Amino acid sequence: MPFNVIQTDYPSSGPHIAFCTQHSPCQFSLDLISFDFFLWGYLKSKVYLGGVSTLAILKDNMLRAVLSIPGDMLLSAVENVVYKIQCLVHEKADRIEKGLVLWCTVISSL
Repeated sequence: MPFNVIQTDYPSSGPHIAFCTQHSPCQFSLDLISFDFFLWGYLKSKVYLGGVSTLAILKDNMLRAVLSIPGDMLLSAVENVVYKIQCLVHEKADRIEKGLVLWCTVISSL
């Protein structure tokens, strides 16, 4: 599922979870940025290291990469997701379903 399927009232903003207002407890915009995909990028760099010539090698590399994620990196990624969902609930409760679909898509692609 491509990320651009999650749309908002602001089509030019692309994939989006919520806009924070000045009254928000969130200290940053909830727009998806490259930082949100750090863990995904980390995994891709591990999976494709040395090349992938067959599906079996790809699957093996994926399993090895996921099992070798440092605990602190995984904890940080989960905490970031939880924080963003809390901000989403505060800002745009009506958009929770769309946000959860996006996060589930990201996580399931790992």
